[in-house]
Amino acid sequence: MFDIHGGGIDLIFPHHENEIAQSRCAHGTELMAQVWMHNGFLKVEGEKMSKSLGNVIAIRDLLETKKFGNRIWSGPAIRIAMLTTHYRQPINWTVAALIEAEKTYTRWVNIHTTHNIDAAPHLTDTILSHLCNDLNTPGAIAELHSLANSAEKGSKTAAEELSVNARFLGISFEDHHKVQSDLPISASRIDQLIAARSAARQEKNWADADRIRNELNGMGIRLMDRKHPETGKIITTWQIK
Repeated sequence: MFDIHGGGIDLIFPHHENEIAQSRCAHGTELMAQVWMHNGFLKVEGEKMSKSLGNVIAIRDLLETKKFGNRIWSGPAIRIAMLTTHYRQPINWTVAALIEAEKTYTRWVNIHTTHNIDAAPHLTDTILSHLCNDLNTPGAIAELHSLANSAEKGSKTAAEELSVNARFLGISFEDHHKVQSDLPISASRIDQLIAARSAARQEKNWADADRIRNELNGMGIRLMDRKHPETGKIITTWQIK
């Protein structure tokens, strides 16, 4: 007997019903599986994903090629986009959804960086309850958004909980520069320019500070200045526009 048996929702009948009958008869068991998990259909831009339509997109394609949306996508963005839909529901892969997921990931990384998270508390009960309820990942993602809202209002506890719960879902913030895609310059060079701009601001050299911001903006890099909620120090983060 299996603890968990999965497959596409189109396999419930007749494939899985036949499998249950054959397995129980052959082995004399009352159950074949404790839990059945059937996932919804895959769609691409609203159309069913199928070889006949030539629109099959593999995760590897998203990570390593520009086959979808003419760009490479980061692992965390792909994961967030996937978890936003419940596994039983049809999941619709769209460029717009992946762009939104990238924005979400960048926002969470900025919160993690701004609050300088080095340790995190336990998982929140709310997120655990969502996951224990038929793996309700959309509910868990919604809770992460709620934590992000609180963190941006100054709650370091919410920022810590955002980090640990995201990590539990496989979304890590520590190596975020490694997953940024289509950068016109290296992430380390961006950080160097941000440091130079911060130094210029401290010296009240606004012309140089604006020049660096405009230079990065011209390359598609948006700078975001925020006050640290505890120290009041200006923290500058960046994202791809």
